[in-house]
Amino acid sequence: MLTLEELIQNQDMLSQIDWDLNPQEAFEMYQVKSKDSWKYRHLPEVLHFYVDVWKGIAKVFLMRRSLKSAEDIALIPVPTDMIDACLKKQAGEPIPSGQYHIYDPIRDWIRSELGM
Repeated sequence: MLTLEELIQNQDMLSQIDWDLNPQEAFEMYQVKSKDSWKYRHLPEVLHFYVDVWKGIAKVFLMRRSLKSAEDIALIPVPTDMIDACLKKQAGEPIPSGQYHIYDPIRDWIRSELGM
């Protein structure tokens, strides 16, 4: 898994990040079993951030997703208070497998840390 420092050095990867794609959209588009998957057969690989709450510990990951796989490739050390605010904002919303959208404050913080 890449560190923040390694990610900063990988400008090609940074240019591929979809900053607006949320986990629900990514799941619907790249889940081969979804009812509308035929629409997305030719989608390229995508990179996107999300807040993971699996096992009760919230963490921010960069995920590489394609029609054949989904892989966390970087763990981002976002301040806990920002993650908590993000989760509170989305309380009660349907989410795929414990994956929350990062929303603007976290996105802006990550972009700043990456020097973007």
